Amino acid sequence: QNPGSGSSGSGWGPKNTNNSGSGWGWGGHSKGYNATYNAPRKIIVGGDKEWTYGVNYSDWASKTAPFFLNDILVFKYNPPAPFTHSVYLLPNPSSYEKCDVKKGKMLASPKQGAGNGFEFVLTKMKPYYISCGEHDGAHCSNGTMKFTVMPILPRW
Repeated sequence: QNPGSGSSGSGWGPKNTNNSGSGWGWGGHSKGYNATYNAPRKIIVGGDKEWTYGVNYSDWASKTAPFFLNDILVFKYNPPAPFTHSVYLLPNPSSYEKCDVKKGKMLASPKQGAGNGFEFVLTKMKPYYISCGEHDGAHCSNGTMKFTVMPILPRW
């Protein structure tokens, strides 16, 4: 039994037999927890919109989930078109809600998103609180450039 697989047994999370992905939190699309997984995926943050001001990344993460352990988030942003961006990892839910990037760790500078983008591997089963840190967190609080992911174990 794999945790979060959505089948009955000793896994954590609710049973999800309708394949709606509407279990307890991560994923609102048809793949849900019953998606098969073979290798880490490279996921472009924001899809075709990439990492830019004005996109609701919480919605994007919800629609893209589930995220699996060792998936690779790719942040693509061409500086400064038209705004500069960066990638920050925030330490806790409070910093995330307040967009307090001063307590965060810069993962990628404004120059690191060009070309193939900046890659960040989800190496632990824990919540990751991610935001843009430019202009003291203004893109995070005003443009919804923030999201949370919680990787789960893959179903083999």
